[in-house]
Amino acid sequence: MTFAQYTIAPVDGALHGFECALRPGMPIHHVPRHWPGEDRVFEVDALRIAERIARVSREHNGALAEATLRFEAARLASLSLCLTPREHRGLDEAGFYASVQARLAVHRRWLRTATGVAADPVVASWGRMGVLRDKSEGVYVCLRWSPATDA
Repeated sequence: MTFAQYTIAPVDGALHGFECALRPGMPIHHVPRHWPGEDRVFEVDALRIAERIARVSREHNGALAEATLRFEAARLASLSLCLTPREHRGLDEAGFYASVQARLAVHRRWLRTATGVAADPVVASWGRMGVLRDKSEGVYVCLRWSPATDA
């Protein structure tokens, strides 16, 4: 599966393919109520910042797309997108760690197809997006919009 149904709008970096277009600065009340979420507070240089996290996942032909949305001041600030093809679902621990390069390739291929840009990260007038690998070997695309694009 290519995850072709998930696209990025070149004008503003909106992610399409879920129930609604996920646009920069989108108000939190535009998120469907049945998407699970949680409130969190974190500190940066003694400044307390409240955020809301919402999650949505879609399965298609055995493949899974999972988006995690991060809202600051009730507006969409960034999101991460994890794409799991059928062959990478249900792996045991050894299989998961052995598949990291293949999972990176899936995400890089999607990024290249969705944006038409071969670079990683993609830098555009609306923000940046790139493929990340976390310390637990999780792989995902991170999209962070520039403050100037927030509504």
